[in-house]
Amino acid sequence: MSVLHSFNNNGQDGYATYAGLVFDALGNLYGTSYYGGAGRCAGGLFPGCGVVFELSPNSKGGWDYKLIHTFIAGTDGAFPAAAMIVDSQGSLYGTTSSGGTGSGCDVGGYIGCGTVFKLTPSNGGWTETVLHSFGGGTDGEHPYGGVIQDAAGNVYGTTEFGGSDSGCDNSGCGTVFELTLSGGVWTKTLLYTFSGSGDGGAPDGSLVLDGVGNLYGVTLLGGLGQGTVYELSPSSGGWSETVLHTFCSLGKCFDGGLPFAGMTFDQAGNLYGTAEVGGAADAGVVFELTPSSNGGWQETVLHSFHDHPGALPFSNLVFDAAGNLYGTTQGDGTTTFGSVFEIIP
Repeated sequence: MSVLHSFNNNGQDGYATYAGLVFDALGNLYGTSYYGGAGRCAGGLFPGCGVVFELSPNSKGGWDYKLIHTFIAGTDGAFPAAAMIVDSQGSLYGTTSSGGTGSGCDVGGYIGCGTVFKLTPSNGGWTETVLHSFGGGTDGEHPYGGVIQDAAGNVYGTTEFGGSDSGCDNSGCGTVFELTLSGGVWTKTLLYTFSGSGDGGAPDGSLVLDGVGNLYGVTLLGGLGQGTVYELSPSSGGWSETVLHTFCSLGKCFDGGLPFAGMTFDQAGNLYGTAEVGGAADAGVVFELTPSSNGGWQETVLHSFHDHPGALPFSNLVFDAAGNLYGTTQGDGTTTFGSVFEIIP
């Protein structure tokens, strides 16, 4: 293992790097830190509102770190929790779980309801544009997942809470949204509001898009209580939701529960994901969803975690060229402290 950068500048270069990284076409890496940056955040309660950074390979075989954006006062965003995406022009898109100009979520010391932002390379630096500041309530609040982009440049994402339903601690049960660009202005459209019951609630993970424009994601809550995997399909009257799988359907959650991260497609159209708890030892699972001939989806548990070598998977999965799956676990904090795993078919 090689350490590319250690965050140790008193939080100025970043602190608490929860999210994954993304490569651009030149081989540079980009990421976010939840805290860190100049000054304090939310009235001094937190060590900075977060940063966006770049790691570039240098001629000496190492990597150079560069801070490309600091969320300062919170009005442009605060506490980015998800990985970003990069478009064909080298611009970065991401979310902040708090911050922005909306004031409907200013409770417990936090500021704003979250943002979707874009960072555009410009004259050797970067320019930030806030595409949308969430206002809370029906507009949605706290996007903890990242965004994705379709071939037309439209941006899709989720908010953990908010929406038109008053369930889920009266904060709403979450939304799915779309941002479209027209005439230089980004417009947000609410695609779906969760009720927190059979259709799910608290969609935290990022979405994935199939070849015909359907969206797939997970919810932490709802269904039978431990979350769902859902599909959103465009129709003439809007978008319709279909629950592909409801977790904890076997009573003891052998099929998994609390799926936090987004789903991953293979080339055959099967979906793969992780659930933080459940399984044979209630330490989480890796699962596969396969479309069946009757139009439904069949879940298969590929692996149930125990104390060793890892427990509580919290991230999405990635494939290599041979079809092997890779992911991480956070560990239970007592007997395990995180792992990187591979699953070979």
